[in-house]
Amino acid sequence: MAVLQDNVQPFIFDIRLFNRLYRFEFYDTASPDNWKLLNPNVIILCYDISSRLSLINIQRIVCIFSS
Repeated sequence: MAVLQDNVQPFIFDIRLFNRLYRFEFYDTASPDNWKLLNPNVIILCYDISSRLSLINIQRIVCIFSS
């Protein structure tokens, strides 16, 4: 498997599930301004489970999207 690098974005994965093909495009967006440029159907938020601050920052982002 190839190593993912920041300069190769989006990270695209085709996944077959229940005989249907789904395309996942992962973007590493460091700021909410970059997210506004995307028009996704689904958003997956990731955080570092070893860092409580990382979780707190995700909670802030969720508040931004829900308002």
